Amino acid sequence: MSDDYSKKVKLSRKVIESITPKDKVYYVTDTDVTGLRVLVRPTGTLTYVFDYRMGKGRAYKPQRVTIGSTQKFTPEQAREKAKALMAQVIGGIDPASDERQRKDKHTFAEIWERYIEEHVKIKNKPRTLTSVQYRGERVIVPYFKNIFVEDITAKDIHQFMLSRKDIGPTDANRSRASLSKIFSLCERPWEIRPLNSNPCRGVFKFKEQRRERYLSDDELKRLMKVLDTMISENMANCEDKTRERSLHRVRAACYFKLMIFTGARGAEWRDAKISEVDFERMLLRPEYTKNDEPAISLPPEAMQIVEFLVSLPRSEDNPYLFPGKYGLPGRYRENMGTPSLIWKEVLKQAKIKDIKPHDLRHSWAAFALASGLSLADVGQQLNHKTYQTTKRYEHLANEVKQRNVAKVSEAIQSMSSGSAKIIDIRDVKNNAK
Repeated sequence: MSDDYSKKVKLSRKVIESITPKDKVYYVTDTDVTGLRVLVRPTGTLTYVFDYRMGKGRAYKPQRVTIGSTQKFTPEQAREKAKALMAQVIGGIDPASDERQRKDKHTFAEIWERYIEEHVKIKNKPRTLTSVQYRGERVIVPYFKNIFVEDITAKDIHQFMLSRKDIGPTDANRSRASLSKIFSLCERPWEIRPLNSNPCRGVFKFKEQRRERYLSDDELKRLMKVLDTMISENMANCEDKTRERSLHRVRAACYFKLMIFTGARGAEWRDAKISEVDFERMLLRPEYTKNDEPAISLPPEAMQIVEFLVSLPRSEDNPYLFPGKYGLPGRYRENMGTPSLIWKEVLKQAKIKDIKPHDLRHSWAAFALASGLSLADVGQQLNHKTYQTTKRYEHLANEVKQRNVAKVSEAIQSMSSGSAKIIDIRDVKNNAK
């Protein structure tokens, strides 16, 4: 390209393609839009820039805004952007100052990565990390990806929640919880947003339908019978070629029985290591629990199951109470996963419908309250973080209370009608002497 291109020309694709680098930086200026130029570097890099002054005359300092590479923008696109920038200048807005402010801001995608590294990976369990990352990559980050965290408002969060209304209330509310935590961190300690500026505050949550399913006394009997049968039938095969499969079925049955006897979460048992069992005090002290409450009381029946599990054949270097199925192709877990297929089989044999393994935890609470334990006792065993969580079983406690009150009323009624034998405590004392 000749030196004539240092003068003004109408920028076009043909002109851009004909530009050649020189030993020094030079410019090709557009004739259609004042201030639009192509910066040509000796390396051959071509960049659209917009040069302007915030007033007339040399008393005003020249300013520059970089539009972008000629490979990214066509001359027509660069011209439109330059016109928009010129409109800002005419309106008294300094686009360079606005650009500097934008450079000081943080994109949501950038902050999401920081949230994962500085909070989720440190504060949460690996299982929680996996679910948060999955939800973030598929839902949250794509929605807010190109928005600055400083610019997100309650209206944006409201629109996000509305966009999730047909997906499911639980998933939407979990996403909102992650967003709320991110903005809290942006206030303190990251100091990216002002204090008390969390845009999630005041934005609605979807109403979640609490699923309450409890085993009846008859269902519990049928379920326990099937589990005991599964253990006895598979124990006979534990030494032959199907050892791993039989052992897995035995352990799965024990896993469900432990959930029934303790009310502990399934994950707490699947992740439990033998070293975490306090055989003397009859406690399970998991290294990680949902609410950092590491003590789970084990009744004698649960201790017998734990001792039985420890006695089963296992790899010497596996620390888990429920080892994974090493012997089967494609199975590399150190600890057992959720035995979902076996659970379906057990329910079919027990003729029980519409119940999940986690419902065994709820059933334990129901049986515990019926046996006379208080709500506080139930909450302590289930390791609930707040009383509000335990309060979901309050109606069961009220039913037990009403039955007990009814028994007292029956006793009083029988006494008043003369049908009850009344014992004089004074006679008891005199006879004792």
